[in-house]
Amino acid sequence: MRTLIPLIALAALTPGCIYYDDDCSNSDDCWGWSDCDDDDDVCDVDPDPDPDPDPEPQYTLSISPDSAEAGTDVMVRLTAEGDFDLWSVVDVDIAGGCEVLSVIVKESHVLVVVDVPDSARLGPANVVVQLDGGDRVVLDGAFEVLEPGTATDPCED
Repeated sequence: MRTLIPLIALAALTPGCIYYDDDCSNSDDCWGWSDCDDDDDVCDVDPDPDPDPDPEPQYTLSISPDSAEAGTDVMVRLTAEGDFDLWSVVDVDIAGGCEVLSVIVKESHVLVVVDVPDSARLGPANVVVQLDGGDRVVLDGAFEVLEPGTATDPCED
C-alpha cells in the first residue's frame, strides 16, 4: 500500500497521455505507440522519403550485329552510350542456346565471339552482361537467332 500511494500521486502529476495505435495506420515503425491524433495529417507524411530505389540508368547498351543464323559463328560488338564503364564487363551470356566463346574488352567496345548452333532456339534472345561486383545488365531480346539462309549478307550490297 505504501508503494501504491506514491505511484498514484506521480500519475496524477504527470501531464499528457500516450496513445496506443493497434492498427499501425499512423505509425511508421508499428511499435504500437504514436503521439499523433486520429485527424493529424502530419503523421501520414513520410518525414524522410527514400530516394528512387531503382533510378533509371544513365547509359544505353547495344549490340551489333543483333542477329545471326543458326549454325554460324558471329563476332558481336557491345557498345555503350552514356555513363557506363566498359572495363567493368567480366562476361556476356546470350540465351537461346547460344554459346559465348570469347569476351574481349576494348576501350570503346566489347567484342563477343558467339557460336550459334543449329540447335539454337529461333527468335529473340536476352543478352546478359555480367559486371564486376556481381551486378548484371539484361538486354531483353537484344539478339535474334534466325533460320539458316534467311540473313542478308552486308558484304553483298
